[in-house]
This record gives sequence, C-alpha cells and structure tokens, in this order.
Amino acid sequence: MNNQFDELAKGLAQSVTRREMVRKLGGAMVGTFAACLGLGKVSAASGQKRRGVCTTTWGFPGVPPTYTGICIDPTTCTSGFSHDCPSGHRPEQGQILNACGAPPVGNKTCYF
Repeated sequence: MNNQFDELAKGLAQSVTRREMVRKLGGAMVGTFAACLGLGKVSAASGQKRRGVCTTTWGFPGVPPTYTGICIDPTTCTSGFSHDCPSGHRPEQGQILNACGAPPVGNKTCYF
C-alpha cells in the first residue's frame, strides 16, 4: 500500500513544462465542453436513434389529450424531443398509462 502511495507521490512531484500543462488543461477543457454539448452521445446522423412512444397530456372531460412533443422509451424510461410527436396535435388512437410514470402515452411510435 505504501509503495503505491510512494509511486503516486513521485509521479505528482515530477516537473512539467508549461507547454505540456497548457496542452493537458486545454484537452480537459475541450473534453468538458464536448461532454456538455452531448457530443459523446449517439448522433442522429449516424442513423442510430432510440425508439419509443409519444407522450400525451392527460386529457380531461371536454379537453382531449394532445401530444407533448416528447418521445419516451418504455423499456429504459429515457426520453427526448421528437418531431414524430408534434406538440399540440391529437393522437389518432387512445392513450395508455405510462410504465415509467406520468404522463400517459399514445400508441404512436416515435424516434429520438
């Protein structure tokens, strides 16, 4: 255990040039920025999208349910915006309760 600590201390004590430090910090900043933008996720351009169903509003007496614009994958409970679920449009078929919780979902397949 002490040997591992000594090795870590030696590694941290080594001198580093300014150029190397700037390069490492720059790489860390670029990586953080890319992670914030979601560049590490699967992109729509690659053709690999998640499949799910369109979520709907509850629909009260006299007020029909409408799509919320969000698509949810009921197996993983992940969701995202989808053009397949145009917000404010009424579902063609009925709605069912969502296995992931509220809101209910329609029967329309969507991709996000």
